[in-house]
Order: sequence, then structure tokens, then C-alpha cells
Amino acid sequence: MTAVLIGCADRPQGTPTERATALVKAKNLSQYPVVSLDSVYGYKDVHASNMAALNLQWKADSIIINQRAQKRLLNPKERDEVSSLSKSIFALRKDAARVEMKYRLENRKRELVGLRYAFADSLVGNMTTVYFDTDVTKITGVERNINDL
Repeated sequence: MTAVLIGCADRPQGTPTERATALVKAKNLSQYPVVSLDSVYGYKDVHASNMAALNLQWKADSIIINQRAQKRLLNPKERDEVSSLSKSIFALRKDAARVEMKYRLENRKRELVGLRYAFADSLVGNMTTVYFDTDVTKITGVERNINDL
């Protein structure tokens, strides 16, 4: 007797907005449901570099936010880390811009590289954009525009 099992590949559960809401809440970015997602078009390698830069920016911002919450100056180790992160962020963004310009000059077609959700804290005027992979199974980057940072 031979048995053949046919199954489906693991598919994400829920709608994209439901998955996005769960991811955003899990990272404590917002308690409100995601109502819509915007498509992000570009070039995969450029987008990956930009997301890597955003993740480093998040880390640098977190160090500064923590320092300000404690009402103290950065210690030498923190200062060196923020400086190193800044240099890496600049290098990633510069390389992404260079590659994107090259692709545009070659007239390469842009493709769907992810989805995003933007929301504002209207009380203080801060804006946050959360980037997701195309299947909305993970957050690939978070961009914070904080007025007093």
C-alpha cells in the first residue's frame, strides 16, 4: 500500500491587516488596529539596505531616548556606539542611493518589496512608519520621526 500526502505550504493566518496588527502590537508600537497597508515598490537589494539602516537608526534612537529619559549625558561607551551606528547608517543609505540610481539609469523595473503602515501620535506630533515583508509575516523596519529627538 502506498500513501501520498498532499498538503499546503504554511500560509499565514488572517488577513494582511490582521497580521500587521498582531505584529505591531507584539512590538508595542501601537495598540490600535492596522486599517490599511500601503505597497512599497523598489529594488529588493536597495530596500534591504534601507531596512538595515532603519534598524540601526532604531537602535541609535533608543540609546538617545533612554539617555534623555534618565536626564543624563551619554557615557563614552554609548557615545562611541551611537557614532559607530551613525557611520554604518550613512554607509548603508549612501550605498542604497548609489545602487538605486544605477538601476534607474538602467531603466530597471521596480517591484513590490514590502508593505507599510504609517500612524501618528497626534498629541505630540510624532510619526511612525512600520515596514513589513510582502507576506506581512515580519516587521522589516520601523521609522520614527520624533519631534524632540
